[in-house]
Amino acid sequence: MMSEVVRATRALVAVLFAGFTVTAAQAQEAAKAGCEVPIAVAPIDRDVMNLLSTPAIPSFQTTFTAAAMRPIKQWDLPSKVTAWQERPSAAELTHKWDDLGKTWYKGGVPRNAYRPYAALTMPTKEWDELRQWVAKDGPKQLSGACLAEKDARYVMVAGEIRDVSAGGGGNATRDTQYSEYAGTPRQDNVGANAGTVSPTAHQSTYDEMAGHGASGDPNVYACVFLYRTENGARAATPAYYYCHAASSVRSSAGTMVKFLAKNGLP
Repeated sequence: MMSEVVRATRALVAVLFAGFTVTAAQAQEAAKAGCEVPIAVAPIDRDVMNLLSTPAIPSFQTTFTAAAMRPIKQWDLPSKVTAWQERPSAAELTHKWDDLGKTWYKGGVPRNAYRPYAALTMPTKEWDELRQWVAKDGPKQLSGACLAEKDARYVMVAGEIRDVSAGGGGNATRDTQYSEYAGTPRQDNVGANAGTVSPTAHQSTYDEMAGHGASGDPNVYACVFLYRTENGARAATPAYYYCHAASSVRSSAGTMVKFLAKNGLP
């Protein structure tokens, strides 16, 4: 009799354990299913800046020179989400700037007339807010999206870029050449530490004096470059990119996510 009770008890325990195991497995699958579009977030680095053209600056600024420069700048700082494959080649953009510069200078464009865009340091607070937004609100707009710590399918490279050619005072403490971004691009942006990388090792110097976002500066653009990943690393060029003047990076990221939700992932 006792042996029958023991056998029955063991059978009941086995059934309960099996039920628990199935439930745990289902929960694990559900967790995986909820992260169908893992996205890492990374700061703008030298590789991104090197993709942009180098504007030529006229000897004096007028509404006419600004209007002439705008169509070329739109290929660097597009005001709508744009596919990178639509962008003219680097050689074509260089040729456009050279031709435009020749209309301003007799005898050729001087070397110091070419001024590259400048990457700005991003306050730690704003960076943390961006990551929190991607983690919390990203999935509400783009089904299956999640902030990835590793094995990301996409990398959202975000930050602020100053259009130096447009002039303006700006905030010198925030202007930093992209050479400050730790030399070579950090591939841990898509590795085990993806989404956790601080914008720059020199960040703390600028945080205390930097306001939130671009503070309404029309020459500062909040930009987002969406990259695919290939073999665990970021692709050489982005799939889509978008910039908005005098805006926050979080707002630009929201525009990019809405575009992806409507038009599909690359």
